[in-house]
Amino acid sequence: MRAFLAGVLLLLSVEAQAACAGRDLVAELKTSDPAAYASIEEKLKATPNGEGLLWKIEGAKKPSYLFGTIHLSDPRVTTLAPEVKKAFGESSRIAVEIADLTPEQVGATIVQHAMVKGGGTLDNLPDDVEPQVKNALTARGIPGEIAGNFEQWFLVLALAMPPCTYKEMATRKPDEVLDASLIKSAKTARKKVIGLETTEEQIMLFKSLDKDLIRRGLILAPRTEPIAEDVMETMTQAYLTRRVALIEHALPTIAQLTAEETADANYFQRALLDQRNVNMVERSKSELKKGGLFIAVGAGHLAGEKGLVALIRNEGFKVTRLW
Repeated sequence: MRAFLAGVLLLLSVEAQAACAGRDLVAELKTSDPAAYASIEEKLKATPNGEGLLWKIEGAKKPSYLFGTIHLSDPRVTTLAPEVKKAFGESSRIAVEIADLTPEQVGATIVQHAMVKGGGTLDNLPDDVEPQVKNALTARGIPGEIAGNFEQWFLVLALAMPPCTYKEMATRKPDEVLDASLIKSAKTARKKVIGLETTEEQIMLFKSLDKDLIRRGLILAPRTEPIAEDVMETMTQAYLTRRVALIEHALPTIAQLTAEETADANYFQRALLDQRNVNMVERSKSELKKGGLFIAVGAGHLAGEKGLVALIRNEGFKVTRLW
């Protein structure tokens, strides 16, 4: 889903600036609240396949690999580890979320699905929240005066990353995002690129979400705006340390979510991942049986009982963490 968001970032007009300068909020909990930190770590350890970015899949003549990505252009994440380079080099084909995502395609999708004739999509927000949402969107390249012309699900998606990420990506080429760079490398090496999803499918999933849930997410956004950069840095550090399930356990604490907001966040996470994971495994199964496949999808898809690692094992393959 963030692959589409990365495409959105490239379309918005924002002034370039230095890289994000957020703090790792989970790391700070070690000293500020050791008990909360210990609780998060305990939940992480209890999550099946909650750590690890690169997995070897065996069961065919040649092994395949599963690699968790993060849809950013930050050099810290786009510089591949030797283990990942080796696995990529050994593979003859690569499977990604969306194989042919372009800025033009993203723009057409926004016009078709995200824009509302007559506007008014912010009218059901509390009076004190609406201007805050507009200010947050303006900082991300969506002028507040036209924000009401977009569906609320799209605005929630646009607010999912801090302004600094938009501004940083404005200085980079589309193929510098990690997933896109892997696709580019695959094409250069004449490896077949396989799409496990379509943009249309991702958008229809968002459109199908409960509208009250989306509205509550939009209302919450201004409250978490002051720590948006910190949450992004926390997420990046979790990725760099290969603790892929960390954020879902840490978010309620670092964002000070209420019980209802935590329930919404958990539902949102599951709604955006679980069925997509099933679809991804079903669509990659025949390729996995051939061997030599390199699957590169968002790291959030890997962990948990309904994550890709577990689902691929359920298909009879041996899946082992490499890195």
